[in-house]
Amino acid sequence: MNKLTENDVEAEILRFLVRKNWIVRRQHSGIFRTQAGYPIRLGEPGMCDWSAMRPTGNRVVQYLEVEAKAPGKKPDPKQREYMAKRRRQGISCCYADSGLEFEAWYFAEGFE
Repeated sequence: MNKLTENDVEAEILRFLVRKNWIVRRQHSGIFRTQAGYPIRLGEPGMCDWSAMRPTGNRVVQYLEVEAKAPGKKPDPKQREYMAKRRRQGISCCYADSGLEFEAWYFAEGFE
């Protein structure tokens, strides 16, 4: 039996979100260097890999962020800190190490 990878879990989550009419975007984070070698920070340390949004009518938009992990893996301290900050701001945010875990969280959050 093949062992699932983080990419497999990510693909399950993204397929689920697209079927539910979400627009998903990859969020890039890290230090990048210009041609001259100067460092530029992109994003925030620990930010989730994916954001998703969808219109619900009357200019209301639903928004969530998700960090996909390989089965059995957990977020590192910076990722946990980032997700906690987003939750305090009222943003639905999670990590999941399987498509089923994500779907359970999704419906528990009240999304349909």
